[in-house]
Amino acid sequence: MTKIYASIACNLDAGILSAALPLFEVEKVEAIEWAFDTLFKYDQIPDWFTNLVSEFSEQGRLVGHGHFLFTFFRQMVARAAALARPPEGFVSEVSF
Repeated sequence: MTKIYASIACNLDAGILSAALPLFEVEKVEAIEWAFDTLFKYDQIPDWFTNLVSEFSEQGRLVGHGHFLFTFFRQMVARAAALARPPEGFVSEVSF
């Protein structure tokens, strides 16, 4: 049977991290859940955060997923489709 670990969402969010800090300090957090695409808005990722994620990953106690990935993908596909359409009034000299 798979063991269930005491886990916490751990993104680069000051409110979540400050609430979780006491749990980390007394080693009550056994695994973390991390939405990797929430970091897109940051120019710099602090080393301590990278180390935290790496440590849990190396122990096999990191659940990573994306929140916005599907939304970005849909927008990218829609943009690519719009770019692939010939402009209105376009006449091709190639015929098939």
